[in-house]
Amino acid sequence: LLAAEAYKRVESENYSHGQKLKLFTFMCRGNIFANNRVYLSLLEKEVLGINFLKVDKDSMVKALFYLKSIITYSPQLKSKLLDFIMQHHEHLNENTFMPLLSYLEELNCSGNFLAFLNKYIRSTYHKKNFSISVLTLFMYKLAKLGASSEEVFRDLEKHILENSEKYNWNLIDLKLLLSSCRLSGFPNSLLYSQLEPEILKSLQDPKIDPESFGNLVFETASAAHLPSFELFKVMLERMAGSAELSKGRDLIDTTKIMRSISAFIVKYEKLATEKEYQEIYKPVIEGELDKILPHWVSCTQEILKERDSKMRHRMFQFILTVHLEFPGLLEKHYVDFDIMKYLKEHKNAETTSAASDFSSDIAKVLDRLGMKYELEYKVYVYDIDIFVKPNIAVQAEGRHHYTKSLTESHRDMLRDFHLQKLGYKVVKVPFFELSKTVFTEFAKRKEYLESLLFEKN
Repeated sequence: LLAAEAYKRVESENYSHGQKLKLFTFMCRGNIFANNRVYLSLLEKEVLGINFLKVDKDSMVKALFYLKSIITYSPQLKSKLLDFIMQHHEHLNENTFMPLLSYLEELNCSGNFLAFLNKYIRSTYHKKNFSISVLTLFMYKLAKLGASSEEVFRDLEKHILENSEKYNWNLIDLKLLLSSCRLSGFPNSLLYSQLEPEILKSLQDPKIDPESFGNLVFETASAAHLPSFELFKVMLERMAGSAELSKGRDLIDTTKIMRSISAFIVKYEKLATEKEYQEIYKPVIEGELDKILPHWVSCTQEILKERDSKMRHRMFQFILTVHLEFPGLLEKHYVDFDIMKYLKEHKNAETTSAASDFSSDIAKVLDRLGMKYELEYKVYVYDIDIFVKPNIAVQAEGRHHYTKSLTESHRDMLRDFHLQKLGYKVVKVPFFELSKTVFTEFAKRKEYLESLLFEKN
């Protein structure tokens, strides 16, 4: 009734363009039209008739934010609004641009508009003297949109590095900057090196809350740059001394922290010399995990009851890391139930259950080679794409393997590490290598696969 009355007023009274837009914004803010296609169509018609040049710019950006339901519903209106922004961007400022970036996350913007965003930010942030806090938010929003060009990312990164000593970092800005580095996918070791003292200071803060602590652990573990062992040790010590910090905000956070700790352990083992890892790193990690595990054992059964199998998979990757690296800890802390039994029975929801077309292509070559194999061979929580006897684990890396997030990459890194520790030879077959030749050129495919399968470790 309210919606009908409001629309009648718009039709019967001579509202200005600005008044109309404010009224529509208010109606959408109250979610009046959210699922009503009739009124969405009527609103679309009215908003398309508004001359945006006669509307003040702050109202324009607020309208953009609240007219989500209409713009998502109307490609024509979305196009009109985005074109307007590109043509009249000189009126945008820090207060209007941020809500706009938040809103654009929900729209599938055109390549032209994303290119405009990069150009606009690069040309204006120096002139408008944006704070580091705002620049950090710029980096995060652009990375989340998938719109950040490396050129713009490097410009923002350089500006932040040059001014970081003057800036009093807070947890929100640290998290956003770490997240933007992870989401952008650009190498960022210099930025991480500069931020490490700030991350260390935040982790040591006695007032840090579990959610912020969990975010810092996850984002630091997801970084391309491996932090110092001192920082990792502080993380472990804080978790050992506090059940709350070790669990984060909720069970999802708990399992993310578990996988992050696994990723740290594997990275340090792979990058350190064997002597350094065995004599320095491993004893410290084992000592702290001995204190942390009681916190996590108490919530293991809760995680097992959850319907979210991805949570269980993250937990099991941690359990398998401990089983392979520090077997005595599992025997000591998991005394009430056989956690390894659950580990073997777990189904991995993070991989596809059916063999991919690319796996089938590889299998056809193996058939013609007369080799015996199994598709989707299960080892603990992992599904090996193709298992070739006696111990070869073939992973068929299709196109999606090369568009993965760093989080997914860590999942795969742990899988490869665990399989190697269990005595398997991990062989990865990239789709672009096998597709260089058509299937009729069997000799080339045979030669390529044999070189992978039977080369010495």
